[in-house]
Amino acid sequence: MLGAIPGLPKVHLHNPVLAYEVGDDFMKFFYDAEEGRLEPFVLVVEGSIPNENIKREGYWAAMGTNPETNQPITTNEWIDRLTPKALAVIAIGTCATYGGIHAMEGNPTRLHGLRPDYLGWDWRSKAGLPIVNVPGCPVQPDNFMETVLYLLYQVAGLAPMIPLGRSTAPDLAFRQDRA
Repeated sequence: MLGAIPGLPKVHLHNPVLAYEVGDDFMKFFYDAEEGRLEPFVLVVEGSIPNENIKREGYWAAMGTNPETNQPITTNEWIDRLTPKALAVIAIGTCATYGGIHAMEGNPTRLHGLRPDYLGWDWRSKAGLPIVNVPGCPVQPDNFMETVLYLLYQVAGLAPMIPLGRSTAPDLAFRQDRA
């Protein structure tokens, strides 16, 4: 990911667990992506997506503060801001792909997956890709890294469109060919 594989673009990983930055320095990357100053980027969504439309006040999940309103920016708002600008969107883990155990009936947040529940079956990224689902609880690191690597090869023009199955998870056939 740091440019070690010839022909592939260098990747800057920005993750809340692995980031050195904190506070405004951490949030800068999200604002840059939203404003088109971070091109291209792949958005990786982990965790179930809450339904922010079913409560009267407050929010279920948020990250950062809107500088114009001084209010928290909800997960849903970040998804709405960033998905239209992303080269690709990867839903990682069973929660992000299908809602996970949290999506069971009776959960007050009515959590669900990114696709089809939140963005819909017809949603496409800037590059024309559907959401790439990488399910698993926990997600298998090899499956996730292979998916990211394939997308990088695709972005570099070294691979065709990522092969996806009906659930938009990477088709296992391309994994078996390389095993």
